[in-house]
Amino acid sequence: MPLTGSVTGINGVAQDTNTRRAEIESSVYDITVEYTGDGYTVKAVVGMTESEGGNGGNYNGLWGNGWTTGPVDDGITVDFDMDRNKTMYLATPGFDTTDPASFEHKGGSIARTELSDEETYAQLDATFDVDFGAITEIETGIKLRSHEFTQAQSNAVLSDDYQVADISQFADGTLKDFDEVMASGSVSSYVKLDGGKYANYLDSKIVSWNDRTDAYGKVEEDIFATYVQANFSGDSFRGNVGLRYTSTETTGSSFDPTGELSSVDGDYEDWLPSVNLALDLADDVILRMSAARVMSRAGYSQLTPSYSNINPTSYTAARGNPDIDPFRATQMDIGLEWYFNEESLASVAYFTKDIKSFITEKQELQTFPDEDGVPQEWRVTVPAQGRGGNVDGVEFQYQQSFGNFGTIFNYTYTDAKAENDAGEEIQLPGNSRNSYNLTGYYENDLFAARVAYTYRSEFLAPGTAIANQLDTNDEQAFLDANFTWHATKNLDISVEGINLGGEVVYARHSGGAQTLRTAVDNGSRYFLKATYRM
Repeated sequence: MPLTGSVTGINGVAQDTNTRRAEIESSVYDITVEYTGDGYTVKAVVGMTESEGGNGGNYNGLWGNGWTTGPVDDGITVDFDMDRNKTMYLATPGFDTTDPASFEHKGGSIARTELSDEETYAQLDATFDVDFGAITEIETGIKLRSHEFTQAQSNAVLSDDYQVADISQFADGTLKDFDEVMASGSVSSYVKLDGGKYANYLDSKIVSWNDRTDAYGKVEEDIFATYVQANFSGDSFRGNVGLRYTSTETTGSSFDPTGELSSVDGDYEDWLPSVNLALDLADDVILRMSAARVMSRAGYSQLTPSYSNINPTSYTAARGNPDIDPFRATQMDIGLEWYFNEESLASVAYFTKDIKSFITEKQELQTFPDEDGVPQEWRVTVPAQGRGGNVDGVEFQYQQSFGNFGTIFNYTYTDAKAENDAGEEIQLPGNSRNSYNLTGYYENDLFAARVAYTYRSEFLAPGTAIANQLDTNDEQAFLDANFTWHATKNLDISVEGINLGGEVVYARHSGGAQTLRTAVDNGSRYFLKATYRM
């Protein structure tokens, strides 16, 4: 496939617009009871969380210059150069993308996603004072958790006349300033559509709703955990050693292509030992060591067995896997801390992880009937079980205060290698080789101000897969700031700025091409907050 060139006779140019009205309501109910007796403390917690919401409807509009399905004698010429790292060249000579008359209403749809999330939990913890040599406390407890996550989608049926619309009804100036993404000479301005007005228009054309059974999915997860931990201390040392046991059962339900509701069960258990030790080498120097076996469960979107991102044109889709194993690793670290001044610290640490399993993605070929009942081969992206890997790294931290001023700096170097489900060596998804952040702050009784700069080098993006290749996200750097005024003892007023430098996030296709896949420009964001404490 050529990455550069010119094509004449293009059937049409399209602008694809999407507007969402996301909303969510959540509630938390929690009861905690604690009792302290002679040499022991018992704490009981029971509670429930629930939330409902969704995208409020994804209002999709397709606007373009008339195209046909047959041969085209003339048409639009498109000049392109996609063989670039951070920009693309795309020009349509003779076609004015800023003229509303250039665009006809080719299609529209409303896809409403509804999410429901509920969890009930109960926990009992106890701490006992003991005198077993250096062991001073024994902690133990159990926790039960039951979680249910449901997602569903319905599509609006629109009246036959919905397509009779003119983009000038919804036009709101032009979209421009794409210099970070589009190379010089590219199309740089487009008709801007007022998404709210267009959404209201589509709402007025709704006749009924159709539920999409292929997008329905439910995950039920039941977790049992228990632990015991011994805390110890001496003249120049302290720490703990413990063991946690956890068992997890999952059930994922969805409709198969024939419309039948089916379920897939999964279960696993883990024994998770841990030890932490701190040694006082001097009054201001501490040596810390730790080792643990850890696990992290898959997210509910990775577990939900329903289909999403369904494209009947390219025959592609995505689906979760309720039987996927969690992230598992054995980790160790050792670090030296020097408290050279009050509220000041310099430290260095080495860490290593032996990863037993992690979650990545792959593509499978599955056969489903199309609308006419003809079997078609689909390429479905699903979570895949990474075989494992190794992570080694060092971390440096420096923190110092200067009266009311202060600075915090930390840097992490990580060398990570992993194997995917096919046994191929890859970078560990989500891991950057270099990352650091620098923070400066000022604090007194009336004001608090903080400026932070955060950087990370390129990394494989989790959650993407094209032909079994994860996207590569370019290096990223963000500048944020926060200013808080302590107006009263109970009231804080704060102003926060996110991404003040206007960083654009680039993702490139992995493998041989390394061409630009997406460039996301969210711009700078500002928030005004008020916090009142009773």
